[in-house]
Amino acid sequence: FAVAKNGVAKTILEPRMNQYETMREPIGTPDVYSTIRGDFYLSAMNIDAAERSVSVNAIVTPFVGWIWGAVILMGLGGLASVMPSVREAPGRAVAAQRVVEA
Repeated sequence: FAVAKNGVAKTILEPRMNQYETMREPIGTPDVYSTIRGDFYLSAMNIDAAERSVSVNAIVTPFVGWIWGAVILMGLGGLASVMPSVREAPGRAVAAQRVVEA
C-alpha cells in the first residue's frame, strides 16, 4: 500500500498474514508508519483467496512520539533525584567552622 498525505507520497506499508505450522489460523502482522505527530497502523484482517479480496484495518494514533519523549524526561528526572545535592546543609558548615576554630 502506498501511503500519501495531501497528495505527497510518504511511505509504502506491507501488512501481512503469517501462517505458522503449529497454528490453525493465520496471525496478522501490521506495518507501522511512525512520526513525531503519531503512528499509522495498517493491518490485513481477512484474506479470501477464492474471491481475491482482503479486509484492511487502518488506525491513526496521534502523539505516540510524545509518550516516548515523556519516558525519557521521567528517566532523566529519576536520575536527577538520586544525585547528591551540590549545596551543603547549613548546620554542617557551622559545625565545621567551630571545629577549625578550637
